[in-house]
Amino acid sequence: MNSDKNKNLVFIFLLLALIVLGFFLDRAVKRKQNNYHISEILNYKDTVMFYKSKSGELVAYNKSLNVSYKNLKQANDSLVKQIKDLKIKKPTNITTVKTEVVIKEIYVPYTVELPCDSFSIPFNFNDNWISIDGNSSNSGLGIDSIKLTNDMLIVTGVKRNGLFKPSETIVAVKSENPYFNISSLQNYTIKENPPFYNKLWFKLLVFTGGVTTGIVISR
Repeated sequence: MNSDKNKNLVFIFLLLALIVLGFFLDRAVKRKQNNYHISEILNYKDTVMFYKSKSGELVAYNKSLNVSYKNLKQANDSLVKQIKDLKIKKPTNITTVKTEVVIKEIYVPYTVELPCDSFSIPFNFNDNWISIDGNSSNSGLGIDSIKLTNDMLIVTGVKRNGLFKPSETIVAVKSENPYFNISSLQNYTIKENPPFYNKLWFKLLVFTGGVTTGIVISR
């Protein structure tokens, strides 16, 4: 009897030791994975590449990162603060976009030339979002270039609407350039129906069939 008890105690001790070891190994693996993903976020290049669509048009793209919200907060807290400012509780997709519009060499002649001596005066206007360079003369207005830049944040997620009001899934776009106006916005979330073998009823059917088969065989 004592021998059996000792064996049981040894077995229980080994089982507990394996559980504790597994717990610490799992934590070590998760820590290593988190460090890797945080490094990915920190080294994520803000770059644009291009490919041609079927119709031959250039399409801008960059690789997409799969990240956890927790790791994103550790690596890019300023971005997370912007998302919180948008009142989005559970973001599912986050995109940052920088756009640039450059218009060059526009000349607007006056309908009637100014009745004065010929003159040519360069002008320039520049702030954080727009720059204009050109030249004014008695015969017209020449614009060498107009450049507009914009930073955009696009977030899909759940927006809280306050106490006793249902939350809703939205796509939010924040434009930093005050000269830009967002006039139209649509977003489609693709949700494919799972195949029948991944549905709960099929899994329960397989489980029930397996249990029933086991009972029949054991008789």
